[in-house]
Amino acid sequence: MEISSLNRTVAQRLDHSKLLHDWGVLAKRVVFTLVAIVVYEIISAIPLPSVNQRLLNKATNASVFQVLGMLSGGNYNVLSMLTMGISAYITAQIIVQLLQANVSKTLTRWSKSGYTGRYKLAQLTKILTVFFASLQALLILYGLDIYFKGHFLLGNKIITVSTLTVLLVAGTMFAVWISDQITSRGVGTGISIIIATSIIRTWPNTLNSFLKQTKPSLFQLIEWLAVALITLTVIVVANNAERRIPIRYSRQIALHTSYSYLPIKAIASNILPVIFAGTTMMVPQIILIMFKSLFSSYVWYWNLISVFSFQSAIGIIFYAFLVVTFTVIYAPVQLNPEKIADTLMRQEGYISNIAPGEETSRYLTFVINRIAVPGGIFLALIAVTPMVTQNVFKTSTSLIMGLSGTSLIIIVGTFVEAFRQAKGIVQKSSYPSLFE
Repeated sequence: MEISSLNRTVAQRLDHSKLLHDWGVLAKRVVFTLVAIVVYEIISAIPLPSVNQRLLNKATNASVFQVLGMLSGGNYNVLSMLTMGISAYITAQIIVQLLQANVSKTLTRWSKSGYTGRYKLAQLTKILTVFFASLQALLILYGLDIYFKGHFLLGNKIITVSTLTVLLVAGTMFAVWISDQITSRGVGTGISIIIATSIIRTWPNTLNSFLKQTKPSLFQLIEWLAVALITLTVIVVANNAERRIPIRYSRQIALHTSYSYLPIKAIASNILPVIFAGTTMMVPQIILIMFKSLFSSYVWYWNLISVFSFQSAIGIIFYAFLVVTFTVIYAPVQLNPEKIADTLMRQEGYISNIAPGEETSRYLTFVINRIAVPGGIFLALIAVTPMVTQNVFKTSTSLIMGLSGTSLIIIVGTFVEAFRQAKGIVQKSSYPSLFE
């Protein structure tokens, strides 16, 4: 009895000590995340020299900059080092992942070569990030200067553009670095944290603008709050929706297992297709703006403008098409059914009535594609709803973008992932003790 009582006492002290340790680890991660966010916000508010910042405020009222800022973690209200956010990195990451899905033999081989291959893919992603960030910086700087008839850039144009391009690219790489630090040393996914923070940053001004513009009655406020809660509920349900495929094992591979199914999320690619589609729409818009003075008298120019505009019916339809298309294409790349099938076969797991190996891979691809279509349609609906609302009701662009379903689904997904990670850290303390 005395030995048993002593063992329980020792176990309780060890569990208490481990619980304190895990809560301490979680607290450090939360503090690190908050400090990283503060540093990011401070740098994003420091304006760069040699540009007319007052003119920039006129341009940022356009929906293209509102969408780009919202989906990249950037701040287009002030031209700072972090204005472009991480959109270039996201674009580079998606392209590399698409190429390694049996499109490029070299990249496919790297993806299956362990640590060395992953390192090469990471380096290639960073190189492409520098390229896309440089292109984006040049387009923004020259586009704004042409739009404002040469009054946006100050001083010698070549020196100013060269200097600002280097600073903007450096800012993008800093944003990539700090997002990696948040992922590895903080709570949640760094990219999602940065984008969610940039959205939340706009909420005070957005709500203030909303109240001043609409001057709602108490009944209208209750109505809008109810709509917001319903929208939030739908987004949470959609974000957590998944197809569960039962998995059986030829032998017991673990003493304690709580999962006997393979979960496949309805929105497996998360918000990345919306970001990629937004970037695809933005680049042609900026290029067309650059040549406005040359081709504005031609009908085809304005027709092309409308195709890539978030304020025209055809532009909104094209944007929705891009979101659905990128979702369907990217979902199998994100989940990688071949790798899942290979892992199941190594663990002697299988799906009922489906042969292990290649047949399992084909079946998983079929299921993923089948789920991706409604998932893509849902993403497209929440992406275009604010644009349709703005065009129909002539509402403020910043108001609509700040409170859109796209913003909410990014924030919901970010906080859900951060909560899961925090829960995983603390739950380590609840595992049975060896003394019990």
